[in-house]
Amino acid sequence: MEQSIKVYQINKDNYKFDGKTTDDDKITVIITSVYSKYKSKKKFNISEIPTYTVKGLKYFLFVHNFAEKETEWSSFLPPQLIDNVQFNIKNLTLLLFISDGISLFVVVGGKGYEVIVPFINHSFGLMVFSKVIDPNEDEIISINSRGLTGARSGISEQYRNEFKLIDYIRFGKVPVEIHLKLSKSISNEFFGFLQVKENERIKVHAGKSFKVKKNLNFEQLNELILQLGYILERESNDYLTTYIEIKDEKQLNERYRPLLVDAIYNDRMNVINQNMTKFKFDFCDPNKMTQFYEADYYILKEKQEKEDGSSEKYVKFDKVENRHEIYNKVIRRAVETINPMDFFNFRRYIQGVRICSYTDNKISTSSSFLYHFTSEFNPRGSSTSIFLVDTKWYILKQSFIDDLKFECVRAIKNHKLPSHIFYLPWDKSTIKREGEYNLQYNDLDNYIVFDTYTPDGIELCDVMYIDNEKLYLIHVKYGFDGALRELDNQISLSSQRLVEDLKSNKFEYLKKNYDGIKDKSQNLSKYTFQEFKDLFINKQITYVFAFTSQFDKDYLVEENIERYTSNIAKYSLIKCTKDMITNNFDLNICQIRHNLINSSNAT
Repeated sequence: MEQSIKVYQINKDNYKFDGKTTDDDKITVIITSVYSKYKSKKKFNISEIPTYTVKGLKYFLFVHNFAEKETEWSSFLPPQLIDNVQFNIKNLTLLLFISDGISLFVVVGGKGYEVIVPFINHSFGLMVFSKVIDPNEDEIISINSRGLTGARSGISEQYRNEFKLIDYIRFGKVPVEIHLKLSKSISNEFFGFLQVKENERIKVHAGKSFKVKKNLNFEQLNELILQLGYILERESNDYLTTYIEIKDEKQLNERYRPLLVDAIYNDRMNVINQNMTKFKFDFCDPNKMTQFYEADYYILKEKQEKEDGSSEKYVKFDKVENRHEIYNKVIRRAVETINPMDFFNFRRYIQGVRICSYTDNKISTSSSFLYHFTSEFNPRGSSTSIFLVDTKWYILKQSFIDDLKFECVRAIKNHKLPSHIFYLPWDKSTIKREGEYNLQYNDLDNYIVFDTYTPDGIELCDVMYIDNEKLYLIHVKYGFDGALRELDNQISLSSQRLVEDLKSNKFEYLKKNYDGIKDKSQNLSKYTFQEFKDLFINKQITYVFAFTSQFDKDYLVEENIERYTSNIAKYSLIKCTKDMITNNFDLNICQIRHNLINSSNAT
């Protein structure tokens, strides 16, 4: 009998194992949590489960059967259909622990994954792969990654034959799962026992788990665990990404994890006073990105003590349909609930908030509020940016930082917008918000303001400028920082939607924009829809990536790149210039000056 096997590794440094030193103790903690999950009062003793030792590996087998329960279908279907039909479900949780004396592995069956998630090393499969990687020979079949920039936070890519790993590695992506074909040398050295022909290249899946793309019998599983032990003794290579994961728990707890709470705390009054939020981030469930984005609505819960004080429970305090409202709702609730100047209790409160998403009235995700953030940080005393992605912390390699600076300056100089097109200054002391700035162009000849109008959820542009030959679609953001990720998103989505609309010859998207703005814009009302549509057909379309400096002094980015520390901003700008080539549009870049007098270069 053979099985499709995924091997996970237990994170022995998990805080839930505090004071537990042996594998027996750690297994006891995990299985006790299983009983707690299923509300069983049974006390677990490690001696109760079967064990087996072979070739230096010790196996522990735990199997827990669910109680039978009736499915929801029984209450949905009419009685005429369900008479004499059994709807009971019975499932099991299987955990096969394997100890080699150094690592503790686990293979799961049934509902086993659900209960071991809090205890596993979520980078195990990728860690194994990083120790055997050959970027010039390994061939990618498919890869799932997390994007730090661009319109897609989660990216799934499939490749034709012979797409080498070296061709994938780039800044802006953190691999989450990889399906690939290993090199001949690694296949022969570590997985020869699975080869059915000479020099066969073994296919593997690496993510949270490590899986060989073959069904295994027990003897082959035993050999695989032995080989994984040997692989884990090797040095890791850093070819897999342009990031280095920070794994030192002391550094994480003392230096890096507090950065997130500090950023949120320092941003709280901007939220309360409805100022522009200075903390730039993406917000998504770390384990189920698609389900979170596609949810119908979100329930926000806070932790409260039960009346008898015996334990705590989560209580709903709000419901939203737009995920972009979650952050502000939580911060406002925190400030309403506690003294906004009390950092300790503010931190304690947001640590106890939980976000649950629902689709078709069924829960699809549920995670701590603080687990949802992806962001860039520039801590004092650090010479490089720190990135938080799906609860993991990364440092960007210095060589890529240097490349980003060079490419960013070159992109600005090569794609500069003519100075007469978007020329009004943005003095932050008098113009607080992007919308106010954009509206300055509303009554000027040849300008049409579309700011905040988003048919199909996509903004065509903030401001449109029309000249004799070109049509400029201008997108605007304040600050050369993480906000430029959103600017890249907006331009990318707008250009893709516009391409689709023009190719369809139906012009439905343009019609929605025209109908939505014509009564608000005197300049647009001068055009019939046919004339408006012809602008896009007859003129050369150019997107504009426009931003202003966040500093009090109006430093030009191209001449003061060292002063601008956001690597996400640099990469977003570079990426946007390259992406526009795909959609056959030109891109210009514009740094909006603070005032007309200061239009000369600041140094």
